[in-house]
Amino acid sequence: YGQAWPDWHLGPEQAVRAQQMVRGELLLPVHWGLFDLAYHGWTEPIERVLVAADEAGTAVVAPRPGESVEPTRPPPLLAWWPEVPWRSAREYPIIATKVD
Repeated sequence: YGQAWPDWHLGPEQAVRAQQMVRGELLLPVHWGLFDLAYHGWTEPIERVLVAADEAGTAVVAPRPGESVEPTRPPPLLAWWPEVPWRSAREYPIIATKVD
């Protein structure tokens, strides 16, 4: 995701909002953490999802790449990714025009 293409990918905050719109019980963020190919920090998507999900009261599961998850019995959320700098939604807003 990025400010230059807001309608190509939802930002983390709108991903949480979309999950609420479909009344999902558990959010499994995808397309993050495997490769560092974007303009944002490598862990920024999950860090921002966790902040937004906490504010929204949404449950999140974030398995390691290749790890299996049983949605009816999600494991405890463990931050397996490294601590690296990332920008908050306030610092770097990504807002798709077709959501909300």
